Amino acid sequence: MRNRDILLGALIFIVAFLLRVPWFWYPDGTVLDEGIYATYISNIVYDRPYFELHPPLPNIIMASVARNFSFDYKIVRGTDTPFDAFPYAPLRLVNVILGSLLAVLVYISARMSWGERSFAIIAGFGIAFDSALIVYSRTLLPDTMLITFGAAGIVAYLWYEQKGGVMRLMLASIFFGAALSTKWIGLAFVGTAILASLWRKKYKDIVVLSGGVMAVYITVFFIFFGQFSGGFLADRFSFDAVPALAYPKPWDIRETISFLPRYTGLMYRANYTIADHPQASRPWQWPLGQGVIGMWDRGERAIALSPNLAGWGIVFVSVVFAGVMLVHGRLPAHALFALVGYMLSFAPFFVIGRQFFMYHYFMALVFGWLLVPWVVGELRGILAPHATHKSVLGAASASLLVGFFLVVRYTYGI
Repeated sequence: MRNRDILLGALIFIVAFLLRVPWFWYPDGTVLDEGIYATYISNIVYDRPYFELHPPLPNIIMASVARNFSFDYKIVRGTDTPFDAFPYAPLRLVNVILGSLLAVLVYISARMSWGERSFAIIAGFGIAFDSALIVYSRTLLPDTMLITFGAAGIVAYLWYEQKGGVMRLMLASIFFGAALSTKWIGLAFVGTAILASLWRKKYKDIVVLSGGVMAVYITVFFIFFGQFSGGFLADRFSFDAVPALAYPKPWDIRETISFLPRYTGLMYRANYTIADHPQASRPWQWPLGQGVIGMWDRGERAIALSPNLAGWGIVFVSVVFAGVMLVHGRLPAHALFALVGYMLSFAPFFVIGRQFFMYHYFMALVFGWLLVPWVVGELRGILAPHATHKSVLGAASASLLVGFFLVVRYTYGI
């Protein structure tokens, strides 16, 4: 990375941050499922063993922040429920920062993949100006951590590809493990890297990646069970599939490893007991921005998970173009990496038998943006060979800006 790349990365972070930070403390009531996660965090702080159908890393991180503030234990349910003394604003700020960092990580990955700085900026700005990502990163919900950890893993893995060194590969495995420890769908990130290593017949890399991810996953649960003094579950959150089981002895790695398979099985079953939700959508709706989620509504003001249609359209065209090039045997290695990552992040939702929502498309979106710099360069050569890099960058940026302002009212609830 050169000095100019550092300056551009800083610019992208500042732009993304300035789009996410205004009035991030508004509303002062819960947005979508914030109440559920606020309760999980309270359970950790107040030593009340609880069950959740996702891995606990985001709640552990948020609880470590929440411990710095004084608040009474409170079960929070529903949307637009007052937080009262619960420190929701500092927790939202964590995701504001991570969501801003995501734009930089995507820029770095695109730059490392294609070398072309101008078109890599489009990928960074695509993340920065994405209204859906902005809305989600202004909450304390976990998916911002999921995709940021995964994107950091991609950067580390590409760094390893370019420079070598087992420490870089181990760093990638740590970030991929963090993604998996946020939600199981994060497996797509390390799965993409493993397939890339398999393609190159780097079998030792697969061992390092797999071992590192599993070590992080087990460590996260070791820390999670260590938060409680033991005893039976105090909060099962109405998951009928979960019996009244006792957690393992805190800070006992043997008991953690012994208990984890049973707990994982309960998590798996609980994922299939989710009640029908009116805002659930089908995977085929997401690439073109359908399946908008109403996050919060207070009469004349509302917040909705609505994407930047220009940006999502650019990603969709890029994926289709990459698919055509794959059929014709003209897909570069880095484009194949991104396309495989996109498919691993997206295709499983068509066959998993439970409800899903638009935010489940975020991982595929990250991989899709990694295709954009290459596709823009290819289409420029076909459709406008005389267009300058600056004019293409300007046109793309203008379209992203228009897409952002089309839904700005529902991004900030103004």
